[in-house]
Amino acid sequence: MKRILSVLLSLTAATALALLLCGGAQALKNYGRFLEIEGGRDCIVMHSGEKKRLSVKSALTGLPVIHGKTFYSDNPSVAAVGRSSGVVHAGLCGRAYITVTDGHGRTDSILIEVTGGRKAGLIWLAAAAAIITAAVLFIRRITRTGCPSAHKNSDR
Repeated sequence: MKRILSVLLSLTAATALALLLCGGAQALKNYGRFLEIEGGRDCIVMHSGEKKRLSVKSALTGLPVIHGKTFYSDNPSVAAVGRSSGVVHAGLCGRAYITVTDGHGRTDSILIEVTGGRKAGLIWLAAAAAIITAAVLFIRRITRTGCPSAHKNSDR
């Protein structure tokens, strides 16, 4: 009996050492975590108008989770996500958390930070130019015609 107990104890110690040295560090890092979005990253930076499909893996096995995933965005105006596809559409500048839940109720979240990018900068520049042009045309029109009531009074 002592012999069997000492063999089991040595096997347990050897297994624990193998786990720590051969990928066990990853398992310990993800202790308490069952899912990983984008390889366990905490944040993804996207530009307005960009699309990205999120990958989801089991944190325990490293295998992709294929069926039964549901995605949710806490701020769809910043980052809308397809409920079952996991495709994120970056919208307005800001931050949004995307949460995925598998068929067993296990969840993980990732922060999506949306920046303006080049397209958004050009859109703002064009909008500012249009507003300034409209203001200049309006001011010119007022200064050329003057006050309409003043012209009516000068005709008398």
